[in-house]
Amino acid sequence: CVFSGACSEDWLKPDPLSFYAPENVFIDEAGFEAGLVRCRKEMNAENHGDLNPTALDHMASDLAVPLTDADWRRMTPNSWAPTGQSILYSLVNNLPKYFGFIKNANTIISRIDDIEWSDASIKNRILGGAYWFRAYWYYRLVNTYGDVPWEGEEVTGAKLNYQTTSPWAILAKIQEDLEFALEWLPVTKDINGRVTKGAVNHLLTKVYLANAEFDKAIAAASAVINGPYALVTQRFGS
Repeated sequence: CVFSGACSEDWLKPDPLSFYAPENVFIDEAGFEAGLVRCRKEMNAENHGDLNPTALDHMASDLAVPLTDADWRRMTPNSWAPTGQSILYSLVNNLPKYFGFIKNANTIISRIDDIEWSDASIKNRILGGAYWFRAYWYYRLVNTYGDVPWEGEEVTGAKLNYQTTSPWAILAKIQEDLEFALEWLPVTKDINGRVTKGAVNHLLTKVYLANAEFDKAIAAASAVINGPYALVTQRFGS
């Protein structure tokens, strides 16, 4: 420092006004609801942004084409290419995003019993919502990548011993979780974005099909078709 006493080590210490961390967020119902809001926000990644999962599903098919043609000569993980050209580059770089979304759902799941719940149905609804988000992204992972590591709880420290898990084991687990969610989630939403039984049954239909449980898939799909839901028939928003 130029002037004596102008600086000190105390001046360098951070003095944040608040911390957004699991330890002081997941302390009541509102905190857990905030965690679910984060999970809902992350669903935008499904079909927003360059080479999102929906685009990657379609760009190598006859259903659609990306804004720029895929360059099939660039098929190694480190093949840099302008947006929309290296499919494998995008697949590799999207992988940690999905596990990031799973991490946030797992944090809710792992901490759900850290507080006293006055109403078990609220606890189970929140847990069912977190199960749905985790199941959604794991369904995505096994259908895009095949064998992937299963992580069913919050990771609180460095972990270097990950092993891949069979897709069938993952599909069996997320089926079990979704069946729990189906019992506790509401039929219709009370706030925008809330996961409902219709969303659970829709995803369960896909999981049942993957697990070759065809009668259950028919029942889950029928519950959506016959439920109090309807297709959008006109534009909305401004």
